[in-house]
Amino acid sequence: MQHAHPMKTHRHPKPRKSARTKYILGIVSPILTVLIVAGFFLGIMMSAEAHGVKSAQSFVQNASVGNQFEISSSQLALQKSQNDDVRQFAQHMIDDHTRVGDRLKETLASMDNAPAPASGLDAKHQHMLNKLQSASGAGFDKLYVHDQVKAHKEAVGLFQDYGSHGDNDALKGFASDMLPTLQEHEDKIRQIDKTI
Repeated sequence: MQHAHPMKTHRHPKPRKSARTKYILGIVSPILTVLIVAGFFLGIMMSAEAHGVKSAQSFVQNASVGNQFEISSSQLALQKSQNDDVRQFAQHMIDDHTRVGDRLKETLASMDNAPAPASGLDAKHQHMLNKLQSASGAGFDKLYVHDQVKAHKEAVGLFQDYGSHGDNDALKGFASDMLPTLQEHEDKIRQIDKTI
């Protein structure tokens, strides 16, 4: 009695990876890993921002740039403006924002691993300053007042937001302490804006 031989199944050999493919995978795999990890941490940071947590680094950069712009633009106003209200406001800005800058430095000096303030103006504020340098007469006054209204609206929002949702207690205290001064500046420049 003959036994039926079971049918042999033929297995196809796995295609071998070429040296080129191995080389490409050797480069791409680590890059993909880095991108996935970076994306994960970026997602966490964006999620934190979306939930209202503001980073110390971002606050310090924006606050220091804004402060430098206030002083530089107001020094120009003292040189160029003939309007008494504008000149008084400009002097007030130089005095107050010098104090704000000093207070920020003191706060940062008291912190461990404090973020560094900006070393100069960013592109947006440098462009605004360049336009002011080119302006003169009544045109300068209008532009300076317009810039001050915009800058103080942004500053009040920045300090208010960080004071409520910041990630560092020392800087939150600084932001909350400085907020009334910035709100006073905003009210004053809006009054001047009505007369220019």
